[in-house]
Amino acid sequence: MGIYDSDTVMDYIDTIENRIKREIEYWMTPEQVAPNGWWLAQVLAVIEIILLFEQHKVGLGGITIESETTVQRWRKTFMPIWDSEWKADTNYPVALDTFTYRQQHRPAIEAMFNHLETTTYSWKDRTDSNSDPESTPLLPDYPLPYFSIRRESHNDRETVTVERFTNDLIEQLVKDIIYWLSPEKRGETIAFFVAREEIPAAAETLGFICEIYEQDLGVNEQIVCNWRDITLERIRESDNDMTISWEATIDEQYKIIKATFDRLETVAHKYPPENFWDE
Repeated sequence: MGIYDSDTVMDYIDTIENRIKREIEYWMTPEQVAPNGWWLAQVLAVIEIILLFEQHKVGLGGITIESETTVQRWRKTFMPIWDSEWKADTNYPVALDTFTYRQQHRPAIEAMFNHLETTTYSWKDRTDSNSDPESTPLLPDYPLPYFSIRRESHNDRETVTVERFTNDLIEQLVKDIIYWLSPEKRGETIAFFVAREEIPAAAETLGFICEIYEQDLGVNEQIVCNWRDITLERIRESDNDMTISWEATIDEQYKIIKATFDRLETVAHKYPPENFWDE
């Protein structure tokens, strides 16, 4: 039993996956493709999130990419920009703007695309379940996230920055939790088990992303404690309508959900927001 062991939860995770897939398709459209490091960074931010979801078994094992031809199309769009020499038309150059940097790290990029291509789900019939190609490993010298996280030091203080989409994903998960825990949604969260399904799934995914990208949630740990208390209170209220035969399952779920919010509280403590808007 775990956070993702529910069809309702997986429906919610699907909305996150669809947002991630829409994002990469947006950047792969001809209108958005551009020979500069900023565009490369936007694409790599999404690719590394896809790889991280698979690596850490978010949901039922990661983002579903329906066919290897999808990844092949991404590769054909991305690699010509990566391999070409061009002068960045920007006042804020990044490492990806440098041709020698791209040459140096090309094997890692190829490994990412090869891995994605061999781990996609193909809709074609396969009579032999063992006919799936063996997954191509990522290069060990490139722990994720690698290209989509930046460390800078200013006045002996290190800052960690990520691309816009990663921040947007964090913000959306926070908004989802706040929405479901609002007083107006109390009845719905109790009646339809949202408190034991969607909310913990959002909290689990939020904690995972913020921890691995070393980002704050945008709220402090006291807010997370409040989220936990409200969620567990609504679960207890919904449990009043359960029959006695469900008690063991309910108790186990309660412990898992509490542990999820405890981990999120730890992340909030480790990466406190500098200017949070929760006061």
